[in-house]
Amino acid sequence: MSCMSKVKSPQEKKRHSLLKDRRNTHGECPTSSRKNIRRGKQRSHMQLRRSVAEELRSLKGTSVEVSGEIAEARAKGRMVVLARSSFKKSPDEPLAIVVKRKTARRKKQQEGQPQNAVNWTEFQKQLHDEARLLRKIRRN
Repeated sequence: MSCMSKVKSPQEKKRHSLLKDRRNTHGECPTSSRKNIRRGKQRSHMQLRRSVAEELRSLKGTSVEVSGEIAEARAKGRMVVLARSSFKKSPDEPLAIVVKRKTARRKKQQEGQPQNAVNWTEFQKQLHDEARLLRKIRRN
């Protein structure tokens, strides 16, 4: 039994692709961002391990069970705090939004408008459209 796509027409496939595909718009070089995401995760994990080891080092030389339980509780508490503030990759933007923004910018440049000139109502409408697209993506 072959698995058939629910999306049939090429236009539907294209629209689906534009909503699902993502692009990094954080202003970084793609190769460096791929490396920096790994490094960020690595740094947060190292910090977590370092803090736990620091708490457990305080036990060295003591043989009291109560201090061991206290140190373990403090280590777990620090782990929770550090895990909440650890590295989290911010999501990339859907390709549809990126393409729309680029075409609007090119159109303004061709018309001779300065790039910094912003029509406030047009800008708010664009933000509203982008938010609607993001909600649609999350539902799918």
